[in-house]
Amino acid sequence: LSQWFLKITDFAEDLLISLDELKGWPKHVKFMQEKWIGKSEGASIKFKLDRFSEDIEVYSTRPDTIFGASFIAISFLHPILTLLPNDQKVLSAIQKFSSQNLNEENLQTTEKEGLYLGIDAIHPLDDGRKIPVYLANFILPEHGSGAVFGCPAHDERDYDFAKKYGIEIIQVVKPHEEHHLPFMDEGTLINSSHFN
Repeated sequence: LSQWFLKITDFAEDLLISLDELKGWPKHVKFMQEKWIGKSEGASIKFKLDRFSEDIEVYSTRPDTIFGASFIAISFLHPILTLLPNDQKVLSAIQKFSSQNLNEENLQTTEKEGLYLGIDAIHPLDDGRKIPVYLANFILPEHGSGAVFGCPAHDERDYDFAKKYGIEIIQVVKPHEEHHLPFMDEGTLINSSHFN
């Protein structure tokens, strides 16, 4: 296909500021434009793997919840997959997830699926903790590094995934008032070593 590739991220700030100048545009259209521009603030975090010398780099808009990380999920195109032996379960999952043709819109309504890859990452701030690495259908290859750390106590998608696969749920943000998990608002940092 003939197509254009634009590096929108270089112009994100100017584009976002310009949205305020669009008088008469419906709020929902401006909101869609803001999402399309896709500016986000966060941190890139590297996780060492227990069996390989390579790292998995993840981007997170909530690095404050790093101590709540209980799994890493990667896309079906992540380069770490080339290091694994040709396992039929992994190859089948890659084929299945790549054929689902997911995007931001239909991802919300699609059942979250994953496969534990038999490798673990070392927590970057607690080298005594191992975090399982999953191939997951809800990680889009074109987003960031194609990998995320799952923090089930503070993300609805991660919470559902953890419940489905029996993954540990570690609360690291305490609400100011009574609230059930997942809790995605502001609160007090807990269970986070010297960051408490």
